[in-house]
Amino acid sequence: MRGADLFVNTYWVRYPFVGTGLDCAIDNSRILFDAASQSGVWRVIHVSVSNASLDSPLDYYRGKAEVETLVRDSGLSYAIVRPTLVVGANDILVNNIAWLLRRFPVFVMPDSGRYRVQPVTLEDTGEIISDAALATDNITVDAAGPEIMTFEIWFALRPPR
Repeated sequence: MRGADLFVNTYWVRYPFVGTGLDCAIDNSRILFDAASQSGVWRVIHVSVSNASLDSPLDYYRGKAEVETLVRDSGLSYAIVRPTLVVGANDILVNNIAWLLRRFPVFVMPDSGRYRVQPVTLEDTGEIISDAALATDNITVDAAGPEIMTFEIWFALRPPR
């Protein structure tokens, strides 16, 4: 990282594998932030997730919150960007949902379909990250689109097969 002014961190382990769990992701993130600090990087942009919380019963969200704490404690200038459901041509999560819908006769909808989502496009997420890189204050920014939908609405909008 020598010579870099900015470090945009998108590193994470979405699904634990043998020898690469969430604890490993947290430890590796600490190593990355230490390397940035030792190399003279002045600003870190950390891409986290909406609803990250140290109190979360879900390891994924709790782990993301632990890494946010590492960023805040790093001594570096920082921005934490918290995207919601990122959608775009090559997104993974929505494509996985679509794959499941095409192959299985049943799809479990969170909260009986009332679960709210506020999708944000990949392009908008990139712009939010770019704006955060240009800022000078330590900030935490939610990256969410303008519309709030439920799974009921989302599936009602799907074209028929």
